[in-house]
Amino acid sequence: MGTGSALWEIAGNKGEGSRIAMLDTGIDLSHPDFSGADIVCGDLISPGGRGRDIDGHGTACASLILGMAPRCTLLSGRILDRAGSFTYDCLISGLYWAGARNADVVCVCAGARHSDSLVESKISELAAAGCVVVAAVGNHGRQGPGAGVFPARTPGCLAVGSANDAGDVSFFTNLPDDKDVFCLRGEEFRTVTLNGSHQLMTGTSASAAFLAGVLALAAGRRRLTGESWESIIRNACSRRTSARGEFLLLDPERLFSQAS
Repeated sequence: MGTGSALWEIAGNKGEGSRIAMLDTGIDLSHPDFSGADIVCGDLISPGGRGRDIDGHGTACASLILGMAPRCTLLSGRILDRAGSFTYDCLISGLYWAGARNADVVCVCAGARHSDSLVESKISELAAAGCVVVAAVGNHGRQGPGAGVFPARTPGCLAVGSANDAGDVSFFTNLPDDKDVFCLRGEEFRTVTLNGSHQLMTGTSASAAFLAGVLALAAGRRRLTGESWESIIRNACSRRTSARGEFLLLDPERLFSQAS
């Protein structure tokens, strides 16, 4: 599962023209790693605010997206509070905010235990308009009925889990039995911190942000509806069986080939 320059060469771009919305805790624009990046901020918790990250999670996820697609436009929408939780009102506002700014991909690296019909409706609407929504499936290591979080388990949203370098599902990835989980690298990514430094990040949030960056490169090759993107992503996966259940292992190189 390559990263960085290896995938840029295969994709033939670095995310030019792609618009990726990250709905999370906001972003620390002062970090030198973001110098020169095209970043648009919004604050769905405090309308009129600057979307400044006070937690660090959004900043780390943003660094993964921009590390993979440094020339995309990143739409950073703050929907999570200091405790890392969100209300569905904020999530829906974030989805509308992303859609109004013509996002190609929306990435949600958070979840709740219950579904919401308005969220489901908006995700379906975004997919019909050409946007693909990806979300982290959660890190509780559960499997079977009720495993995983929403919006990842929402119809029309791609549930994203983590795989290790050997291509096996990470032990912490939730695997619901009623929803396919798309797994790709999610362990020990080098990410940005709020203090201007770097740290390693592991989890399904890392996988979801990584996938958003990969999709930014793929979108640079081909423009499709969200539903068509899901079909292409499925064709770039191999179905794997583990002791914990089935999952789909995504190969970014096959994805670029499918999107040609």
